[in-house]
Amino acid sequence: MTKETLNNALKYANASHISLSMEIKESKIFFLISDNGKGFEVEKIRKTANGLKNMKSRMTEIGGSFEINSSQAGTHVSYSMLISSV
Repeated sequence: MTKETLNNALKYANASHISLSMEIKESKIFFLISDNGKGFEVEKIRKTANGLKNMKSRMTEIGGSFEINSSQAGTHVSYSMLISSV
């Protein structure tokens, strides 16, 4: 998941800054990957982007969560899962 998200940011965002943070809280691990790139319209991309659909599907299969927020100021991808799922 992390590798795919970073690859997407490098390939499509034209960003000058990409950050990755990880936090363990109680029995969950949380990831946030953000960039300051050009962003995209999430609703338009979801119709054609199998990669994003697959990422969400994989997280759902293991009981995790996956969320994407994007604007002209950049993109933020967050996902989390139970540590026992790792």
